[in-house]
Amino acid sequence: MNIAMEKNRSEKEMDTVTNWNLLRAKHWHLFMPPARPSAGELKIYARKITAMQGEAALLGATPELRTLAHQNNIALTAYDKSRAVFDQLRPEPIPVASETLIQGDWLQTIDSRKYDMALADGSLNMLAKSEQPELIERIADMLRPGGIAVVRIHLKMPPRFRNPIEVFEAFRYGKLTGPVFSATRTQLDMLWLDPETDSVKFSEVASELEKLYTKGHLRTEEYSAYSTLAPYNRIELHYSRREPFEAMASKWFDLHYMGSGHDYADHEQHPIYELRKR
Repeated sequence: MNIAMEKNRSEKEMDTVTNWNLLRAKHWHLFMPPARPSAGELKIYARKITAMQGEAALLGATPELRTLAHQNNIALTAYDKSRAVFDQLRPEPIPVASETLIQGDWLQTIDSRKYDMALADGSLNMLAKSEQPELIERIADMLRPGGIAVVRIHLKMPPRFRNPIEVFEAFRYGKLTGPVFSATRTQLDMLWLDPETDSVKFSEVASELEKLYTKGHLRTEEYSAYSTLAPYNRIELHYSRREPFEAMASKWFDLHYMGSGHDYADHEQHPIYELRKR
């Protein structure tokens, strides 16, 4: 086997065996909002995408946003670390030739292309607080003057419940709307956020929920909504705070709060903003 063939085989094995992103991508259909954009949130995105003219950039490989771009005949360039993840998440109607992938890290990939629109669904919260200002600046660099970024972010707010048992009780009494995962996820995150980093590790959430289920505090269907995803949901999510986010973005953009999806509990903690480059 020559060196090139060996390299390709090794990269393929890395993508299919050790790359958790690919494992997560293969099971993306199992995830619910707010992990992925809801129907209500997609309507907000669509208002801007439908009216857009020009070229768009996408941070990541979000299939729902790629579908909207394709439906509106928008030339889309995506920025993602993994070609395998990008290909795995390609929606079936979208031909390969209609999209461009720039493979690399969002903060380290140097690219001189300029766009009329940038799309980022939760991308900011994949990075630690210390890196989030750099990503906002990077998005500004990608846009032409007057271009807009449409971003959904995950906001930290004070928890409304004292413990996870209260969260699930509120769901059972209809006080938290949506499927189990969508209805309870945000409030569970607020209870388990690291106070120093504003982040939550989903491997630790899975462990805590398993303990609650073992003690009889969770119903089987409630526990299953999380345990089914546990092998694929290993990320660490870094929540933003509204005022620091808006202050940070206002260095480069005029901000417009576009709203939230209104189709699951605590949707207001996952708002969509339009950022217009000055």
